[in-house]
Amino acid sequence: MKILRSVLLLTVGLSVGLAVSWICSSRFFIRMIVRDTKAEQFVGVCDTLHVLKALRAGDTNEAIDELEGQMDRHLMGFGAMVQAVPQAERKPTDFRVISRIREYRAAYPRRTDSAEIDQFVAGILSLTNSETHKP
Repeated sequence: MKILRSVLLLTVGLSVGLAVSWICSSRFFIRMIVRDTKAEQFVGVCDTLHVLKALRAGDTNEAIDELEGQMDRHLMGFGAMVQAVPQAERKPTDFRVISRIREYRAAYPRRTDSAEIDQFVAGILSLTNSETHKP
């Protein structure tokens, strides 16, 4: 009887401990996700405001430059996510959008002040050169 009671008490204790640790860790991760998402939205709103002000002021070159920079940033994030997925599991739609950006960049070449950014973007655009993922 003592062994059964001990096992039962141990099982209940572990269950309660697991539940409490899950609740605490999930709250931490939810806050972290919200904080990161908020920061991402903040940058997006600021970028959009900058483009709109430039367009309203008639400065289309400034607006285009800002939009090009946004596309680079989004492409770098998106490309990093695509590269993190094994090649066999990559989706054709991912490569179609990268191909469209590559076609756009062929028509409207762009260089940044950072060779690292230019190389990273070029590497992502070259993903569509793969034999298994032709556009």
